[in-house]
Amino acid sequence: MTLHPARSAARGLAAATVALAAAGLAVGGGTLGGFNGLDRSASLGDVFELISLLATAGVGLVVTLRRPSNPIGWIFSSLAVLTAVYLAAGSYALRAVVLAPGSLPGGEWAAWFRNWADRSSTGFVLLAFLLFPTGRLASPRWRLALVLPPLVVLGFAGRALVPGPMDFLGVANPVGLDWVPADVNDGRTGGPELAAGTLVAFVQLAMRYRRAGPAEREQIKWLALPVLALTAAMIATIATLARGVSTDEGVNGEVISALYALVFFLLPISMGIAILRHRWLDIDILINRALVYGATTAGIALAFFAGIVVLQAILRPLTSGSELAVAASTLVSFALFQPLRRRFQSAVDRRFYRSRYDASRTLDVFSVRLRDEVDLDAVRSGLLDAVRDTVHPAHASVWLR
Repeated sequence: MTLHPARSAARGLAAATVALAAAGLAVGGGTLGGFNGLDRSASLGDVFELISLLATAGVGLVVTLRRPSNPIGWIFSSLAVLTAVYLAAGSYALRAVVLAPGSLPGGEWAAWFRNWADRSSTGFVLLAFLLFPTGRLASPRWRLALVLPPLVVLGFAGRALVPGPMDFLGVANPVGLDWVPADVNDGRTGGPELAAGTLVAFVQLAMRYRRAGPAEREQIKWLALPVLALTAAMIATIATLARGVSTDEGVNGEVISALYALVFFLLPISMGIAILRHRWLDIDILINRALVYGATTAGIALAFFAGIVVLQAILRPLTSGSELAVAASTLVSFALFQPLRRRFQSAVDRRFYRSRYDASRTLDVFSVRLRDEVDLDAVRSGLLDAVRDTVHPAHASVWLR
């Protein structure tokens, strides 16, 4: 029986990921503690974490088995194992510190590892971005960019030395140093490197896209979905920090963590499809729908909340409750859905799919003309004009028997 070390290693990493996640759930009493260890039962945070973890491990396994020479599969497999380790450490800390205090030794050290390892794992994600989709940089000139992922890991690992209570479970840092500033907790030593690395990755992808052939361009397009989610997460993070609020507290922490969890779910899925089956689905359709329905949802949300505020002000003299305002605003938002969707669809088609939009308009105009045209020569001329304007052939002719 022939052994395949690469395949055995890939399966071993996937099995270790699943085993560690299951052990974490068992030790934590059915929960991973959420994003900050405050959840005492299964929560939305646990769901996001597990879905992202299984997606990362699954894509890493499939890519390493099918494309063992592509390092992106190994990056995702390693990221999945690291994630499973710090999630299991968080569950261990939850059991040792909260659920059954004193029952397990070293609970504060497990919380300490969980507190900094999650953000440091973003270095693996940045490395995958830089090497996508071929597993190599666009050219040797970009080799210096490979320094950025390790800097991101080390920068976020600085949270391990911030003194005082940690964000995870709020226990005291066992190795905190008084001279380490508190804003290291908010990404002072890792955020700039991550922002610089993200910018470098996007610039490299843009240059790679311009020089790539049709197949590689289709692969790169698959990154549009996680990039949209990442943009929303970064905007939410910047807006939260600008208001002087911690990104780990309350609703802000839950929303921001959920957005980043969505990124970590979409990223491996999109990259895996792009590497293995980039022609499986029409990515242009998915991008189009994401833009249209994302903008429509945002517009409906703004209309809903604005409607509540306005209607409450109008109806306040007549009613003391807000139920009527909420009901009316809901009906107005429901009525606005289709008009807003059509407007956003038209705007997206004109802005991002101009050639397809112009072709559709040309065919519509030709269909209207064809309906009332009886002259055969005019039909032939109109058909040739429509073909030239839509598909731009080198030569076109019509043969009538």
